[in-house]
Amino acid sequence: MNIKQLVQDLQLFYDEMGKAFSDYQQSTGLTCLSGCAKCCDNPNITATTLEMLPMAWDLYQRGLADEWYEKLISTSSEICPLIEFASLDRMQGKCTEYKTRPIICRGFGVYGHVKKDKSKALSVCKYIKNDKDNQLIQIAESEQGKIPLMSEWTTRLLTIHPDLTSGYRPVAESLKLALEKVLLYHQYSL
Repeated sequence: MNIKQLVQDLQLFYDEMGKAFSDYQQSTGLTCLSGCAKCCDNPNITATTLEMLPMAWDLYQRGLADEWYEKLISTSSEICPLIEFASLDRMQGKCTEYKTRPIICRGFGVYGHVKKDKSKALSVCKYIKNDKDNQLIQIAESEQGKIPLMSEWTTRLLTIHPDLTSGYRPVAESLKLALEKVLLYHQYSL
């Protein structure tokens, strides 16, 4: 497996996905609240090893892979290790690796899902809902063709490398596994 090419393919995928979600959120006005980090304070955020490869590669390129690997094997926190909280209530913060964050983080806030009747529906963060006019959400949801579906992006991710998309794990565990792959790749490519 050529991890370097895989990382490049994933970054192109992430750029395309980021644009789709960002364009939709900007056009509807349903954007995350400035500095909000509440979604990151959730132990149920998971990712695959594949999703974490761009981050692991970037950390290696910046000389931080070993440091992060040690940090990940020595911590027991279930909260994403990438978040840097800026408030005691953990409502404010920032992702330390935002550019290479996994797919779930790219769709947080506002994304679409398919209902049983095959129509699209919006999933909107409760903090965005509380901050925005309900009519704005209804208008955004009425534009069925424009809603980016998380399931479509997840399916596309599967086609990039099916073997590395099995097993959703906490972000920290998936990053640790991705770092192991990147470190091993570089060890044998010397």
